[in-house]
Amino acid sequence: MKNNMSSDDEKVVALKKGRITITTFIAFLIVGLGTLLLSSDGISGYQRGTAYVAIALYGLLGAYLLKKLFNKTPALTFNSSGILDNTCCSLAREIPWSEIISYEVVEKDKTSFLVVKVTEPYRYMEDKEPTQRDKDENHYKTYGTPIVFSSQELKIDFSELLTVIKQYHSKYNNV
Repeated sequence: MKNNMSSDDEKVVALKKGRITITTFIAFLIVGLGTLLLSSDGISGYQRGTAYVAIALYGLLGAYLLKKLFNKTPALTFNSSGILDNTCCSLAREIPWSEIISYEVVEKDKTSFLVVKVTEPYRYMEDKEPTQRDKDENHYKTYGTPIVFSSQELKIDFSELLTVIKQYHSKYNNV
């Protein structure tokens, strides 16, 4: 299934942007404070180094988040082929219905997670950037699968998300 997700009978779920907006603002605020620190007189070498590191790291984070903030690509797309997952920070994952074994809801720290178990979990952890691969490996160790969706990152009521996956999985799993 290579980028051939059909648009027939499709349900699109957007990404929540509120947390991204706040985090972007904080990242650029830290860049500004680092720049302000560099422009002040009499700072030590340690302070100067800390300011450079803060500017570099939070500048990169802010740029990434700004890109994600203005990205119009849906977070999840459900259709007859499967689930197209654009929630992660790297390439989109296409999850065919035939590879989904089961799904369940897990509650952790007052947050609901939709955990999707697949036949070949390691395949979904390949060809990722190191940050996403680490996140996927942590999900695999914790939940037995790298595919986990948080109720806090999606712009859909969690009970509606469960209804959507149940409907599509039962309709297209044996097609």
